[in-house]
Amino acid sequence: MAKPAATVSGLQPYPAYKPSGVEWLGDVPAHWEVRRLKAGANNVVNPTTNRRPGEMYLALEHVESWTGRLRSTAPDIGLGSQVKRFEAGDVLFGKLRPYLAKVAHPDRSGVCVGEFLVLRPRTRGLDADYLSRLLRSKRTIDAIDASTFGAKMPSAEWAFIGGLGCPLPPLSEQAAIARYLDHAERRIRRFIHTKEKLVKLLKEQRQALANEAVSGRVDVRTGQPYSAYKPSGVEWLGDVPAHWKVQRLKYAVSFTGGGTPSKANSSFWSGDVPWVSPKDMTRARLNDTVDHISNDAVAASATSIVEPGAVLIVVRSGILRRTIPVAINSVRMALNQDMKALRPTTGIVKAEYLHMLIQGNDSSLLREWTKLGATVESIEHGWLANSRIPVPPLPEQAAIARYLDQTDRRIRGGIQSAKRQVQLLEEYRTRLIADLVTGKLDVREAASQLPNGIGETESSTTPDAPAKIDPDTAKSLGANAWEPET
Repeated sequence: MAKPAATVSGLQPYPAYKPSGVEWLGDVPAHWEVRRLKAGANNVVNPTTNRRPGEMYLALEHVESWTGRLRSTAPDIGLGSQVKRFEAGDVLFGKLRPYLAKVAHPDRSGVCVGEFLVLRPRTRGLDADYLSRLLRSKRTIDAIDASTFGAKMPSAEWAFIGGLGCPLPPLSEQAAIARYLDHAERRIRRFIHTKEKLVKLLKEQRQALANEAVSGRVDVRTGQPYSAYKPSGVEWLGDVPAHWKVQRLKYAVSFTGGGTPSKANSSFWSGDVPWVSPKDMTRARLNDTVDHISNDAVAASATSIVEPGAVLIVVRSGILRRTIPVAINSVRMALNQDMKALRPTTGIVKAEYLHMLIQGNDSSLLREWTKLGATVESIEHGWLANSRIPVPPLPEQAAIARYLDQTDRRIRGGIQSAKRQVQLLEEYRTRLIADLVTGKLDVREAASQLPNGIGETESSTTPDAPAKIDPDTAKSLGANAWEPET
């Protein structure tokens, strides 16, 4: 992948360093100062129960971790309790669970929940943009998180945060650091947006290919449509190849339900029988589960043993609003009551084909199998059993399963590669911020070579072009800034 034309490479350490006197900070450039945060910024507490027209409202969930990007809120949201007022340019630091790095630098005034500290630079020697990046750098977050108390909802206090020794470059350098990071982060966001879009398209392609194959739109053996079709009599299915059968599911499979052993008997939950529940349905093949039960639990409850080779589906779960989780068990398992096993009838349908039929048509099957308006989303057994499915000859089912397995492997490889690239860029972004705000790399010359007006030409919220950053380019931005996990 080509390097971006506007990216400046060759960041190097500063020529001279001195001890900072702060353990987590280490050495800093010789001309930098180190001051307590409270010497440069005030913790502003301006409580209110009123929200002025047009003011923002920010809760912790409205701030993206580590990036500081803001998620929009309803403009007419009401205030249920006392909040804090902040001004444009203040820095908001989420003190509750600080390891989430909820740090924002809003460009207009508003109100925020009390879990934010509202920090306002008290002198012209501290740039708010630099301060926001310093506070969400990993080294700073780790230092603050180490001070927290509370097992479930750890919280940091201003007494500790204000006493932190913070690196303070000259104001012009603070601006250069903020400018360079703004430019780099915009390009990283574009790259991540492009890769996330690619992942979505690959998943859609996988779904479309599965639908075409299992519904007979394409003969996978030739890559062409079949020579003759007939009406299936099923609205969502349409025409099918003339030699295929269409029959009710209950004539092609047998059904097995499940149950939950008593929680009061601890011995029931110390066995070696995998017990499948909806939370386990994240893979196409299941060979283990989160929970295990004993054979005594199976005998004493409504759960049932399912031998390997059954098609497992979730029949009750909120996820049924979107999709039908489906898998084939590779080992002997027991079922939760929110699951159902479909055991293919020998000589009629293969498990692999049925699995892919459900996966490739889950939107249509959801409409056919689920009850609208139910309190809990569920698949109705009567509708499931009496629904009609296409049944090709067994050799064709096997060919379809092989084709889709090979296709799925290639697509999964592309998805995993794209996700790994996103992960690497996120790691790089985290390291780059930490290295620049703590003086490990000198950005002054690089920032001076950036194009003018990048704030006006690059959108901070809607990427408009694919990024040109890859790990090699990221490495060129700074020798110390790119250290992938080993």
